[in-house]
Amino acid sequence: MKYYLKNEIHRAIISKNAVIAFAITLFSLMIAFLEFVHFPTYGIKSSKLLFDAVDIFIRIRYSTRASTLVIIAPLLATLAFSDSYLLDKESGFLRFIYMRLPQKKYVWIRLLVNSIASGFVISLASLVMFIFLISFYGIRSTDILNISGPFSWIFYKSRFWYSIFIIIISFIFNVIFSTLALGISPWIKNRYLTLISPFFYYIISGTVFQMLKINKYFNLNGTILFTLNPITTQQHIIIYQCLLFLIGIGLFYFGVIYKDEKNI
Repeated sequence: MKYYLKNEIHRAIISKNAVIAFAITLFSLMIAFLEFVHFPTYGIKSSKLLFDAVDIFIRIRYSTRASTLVIIAPLLATLAFSDSYLLDKESGFLRFIYMRLPQKKYVWIRLLVNSIASGFVISLASLVMFIFLISFYGIRSTDILNISGPFSWIFYKSRFWYSIFIIIISFIFNVIFSTLALGISPWIKNRYLTLISPFFYYIISGTVFQMLKINKYFNLNGTILFTLNPITTQQHIIIYQCLLFLIGIGLFYFGVIYKDEKNI
């Protein structure tokens, strides 16, 4: 079991899709950075005087004109490894696995590996970008950026650790949406729909739910899990994260064990 787990983690992290997801994540952050520093009001020299690495890192994730990561993050989360169950099944490899590994252990290993691979992709890309910004801008106290809302107290205790916390939030975000995709896979049995289904929910939760006033009673807008929008609270973020994660786990567990195994 340990050998299989180790092999699967290695397979997931160095897979072509994981590398593509990492590259797109880093590229998205870099494009947002370049757009920000070349904004007519600033420029390279002015930006170094006005901002530090933390100011820019937080902005380029979701609030500049070129911040595409906040939009495509669910797609990148699922790209890394969320179709792995269907790949195992379509290739016939799943039969071979079940000859050596109990089904329930396979389910938990697949959930774990998928989470690690997806979370690793965005957190590594974010960390690389943050290190680059530190080397260029450093970290110092500025009055430019004011943070409010969930977990903002971390920012006022330590700007550096708040940035690390944001990277952890990105890791959790990817874990949640990749688990949702994996959970959906035994039910829809289509690799491409598996990869884009959580993205549809992400968009609908911020548009259709808003129009139907569902978010007025319990804010289900998926973007708050990425941006930590000030309109919500820490408790709400944690509850929503746990809810979506448990839904993903439940869908995959029951989809594999009780629904789809007869069709191997």
